[in-house]
Amino acid sequence: MRFPLLAILLVLVGVLLGEYLVGADDEGVAAHTGGPQARDPSSEWEGKLFVDHRGRIASACPPDGLVILVLGQSNAANTVGGRFRSRRGAVNWFDRKCYPAEGPMLGSDGTSGSIWPLVGDALIEAKAASSVTFASLTLGGTSAHQWADPGGIGALLRRRLQAFKSGGLDVAVVLWQQGEADPLTPIESYRTDLQAVFDLVRSTYPHASFVVAQASLCSATPSRPALLHAQSSLAGTLPGPNTDLLNDYSDRYDGCHFSESGGRKLAQAWSAALQAALVSQHLGQPRGAP
Repeated sequence: MRFPLLAILLVLVGVLLGEYLVGADDEGVAAHTGGPQARDPSSEWEGKLFVDHRGRIASACPPDGLVILVLGQSNAANTVGGRFRSRRGAVNWFDRKCYPAEGPMLGSDGTSGSIWPLVGDALIEAKAASSVTFASLTLGGTSAHQWADPGGIGALLRRRLQAFKSGGLDVAVVLWQQGEADPLTPIESYRTDLQAVFDLVRSTYPHASFVVAQASLCSATPSRPALLHAQSSLAGTLPGPNTDLLNDYSDRYDGCHFSESGGRKLAQAWSAALQAALVSQHLGQPRGAP
């Protein structure tokens, strides 16, 4: 009796072990083929964003004024050599709350300074807006094609847009500063990818105005006129500053990202371009934040 029972037990152990090995192999295959066990690329991008609001005091969001969405790569993010804080009440919208605009900005990547508090102050001082609210999604080193990827940054952008809209954020102006990661990208491909990104934003904010910087210069990569022209001539957009003109050694601490002095100059260039855009679009007092 013992031998048949032992044989049965050995068979059962073999079956269970085989199922375990097959299951483990299936998980490995899924991870390599993009199956259910594969990691979500858009979540990995989201994990790069600065979201630590500890020590920051939330306040009521302005009921009116100008709401700006900032998109792009590192020079639109938290990479500036000086940390600026708004002195005129510009705010940073994040997770249905408003915080004082200061570097690093919530929702952008990087942990250093940002130009947007200075830009907000300049617009308020010039009476171009009664208040300025910034929301952002920026990711350093990213190409236009990565932004257009519906399974990568495109998926993250779609989620963030839904969060902005459901949170009551009424975006009037979208700023785009990107291009340093596309020194070799064919121009038509760049246009196509950028148009796809803007179309996605317009699906949530159909009446927003788009202001696009001309940017291609970064470290050893020289300015690319063809890319600048593509950025400045994209249908349905307004021209932002030509950031390649800010090329003094003292203005870029690594040849690509802006120092404190360069950040101040970039902020001035953006505020001038934005004031011109607001006048052209009759957006002196746009619809406000929640």
